[in-house]
Amino acid sequence: MGVYVLDNQPNTFYRQRTYYRWDNGWSRSVSPNGPWEDTDIHGVPPGLGKQFGQ
Repeated sequence: MGVYVLDNQPNTFYRQRTYYRWDNGWSRSVSPNGPWEDTDIHGVPPGLGKQFGQ
């Protein structure tokens, strides 16, 4: 997938200074604690979107 998986936060991933979170839709942030910004499949790494059936 090309991302790191965070152990302590479900469905939260890290790649190149950006965190991505799946919760029935994608969001991203520069911090694992937010604030989170909604995004679509085009805003997440390609392998990550495929993992969630996108």
